[in-house]
Amino acid sequence: MISLEAGARKVVVKCARVRPGERVLVITDRARPEEVARALLQAIEAAGGVGVVAEIPSSGPAGGEPPDDLLPLIAGADVVLTPTTRIMYHSKAATAVAARGGRVLTLTMCGPTTLTQGGIEADFEALEPACLRLCDQLDAASAVRITSPGGTNLTASLLGRRATGNTAILRAPGVQGCPTVEAFIAPVEESVSGTIVVDGSTSFGLVDEQIVIHVKDGLAMSIEGGSSAARVLREVTDAGSPLARTLAEIAFGLNPSAHVVGNIIEDEGAYGTGHFALGRNVSFGGRSEAPIHVDMVYLKPSVWLDGVPVLADGTFVE
Repeated sequence: MISLEAGARKVVVKCARVRPGERVLVITDRARPEEVARALLQAIEAAGGVGVVAEIPSSGPAGGEPPDDLLPLIAGADVVLTPTTRIMYHSKAATAVAARGGRVLTLTMCGPTTLTQGGIEADFEALEPACLRLCDQLDAASAVRITSPGGTNLTASLLGRRATGNTAILRAPGVQGCPTVEAFIAPVEESVSGTIVVDGSTSFGLVDEQIVIHVKDGLAMSIEGGSSAARVLREVTDAGSPLARTLAEIAFGLNPSAHVVGNIIEDEGAYGTGHFALGRNVSFGGRSEAPIHVDMVYLKPSVWLDGVPVLADGTFVE
């Protein structure tokens, strides 16, 4: 466990790589504890950056866009940090920052414990090679099969798609999440078929009962389960465009310090987990322009790339 101040410094200096004179925008909301934004602002100023805090509504679609009146502030920032309730990693706004040479570090659902224990305690630089190596394996593969003890059994084509490594380190313009460490890829949408069993968490917190999703031709045909998480997932995907049910992402966590605690930015990066997402994936090589992006974590994936085992019950095959 580390102090809140130390965690904030790690985010600002080691992850976001804030340099003297850079303009840094911290986007937060009323559902996030004030001490998080305050600690980040102090760390920005200590690093020589010029920090500004902006508050947005805590409600809104996962993966949705920030309010229009915030866009000028975002456009003027060199670095954007997002300790927000809603997920902003895959938003058009974040993509636009990266496209013009800026850096975005998302800290979804960040609370004081996010900056003091668990995933934040990882040596991100030491984990980076394994993350990038898995990306290379995904890039080289034409097909993937995934199973899990909970019942997940899914196949997809990866032809022509490129994986992204979320190392939690912004070495160059782009978007990263923290403290997640993961390799993710957009499958060829219409190729995805099978069953997903979510037994970890979703973007809305821990699941209290398994969620079973049947996927055909790249779309979630049914979302089954009586839990509150399943009901929220159905409501969110039904309220969006038909593309909201696109199987948008296949990903695997690599952070051994992270745990499944009900905070998606930590859960999806925990070593020994995999996750899928429904909705938007145009920001990382897919074709879905859905207005949402909802992540779903499951436990102990076994993975084959072109028939070669890569993971066995959540452990990487040597």
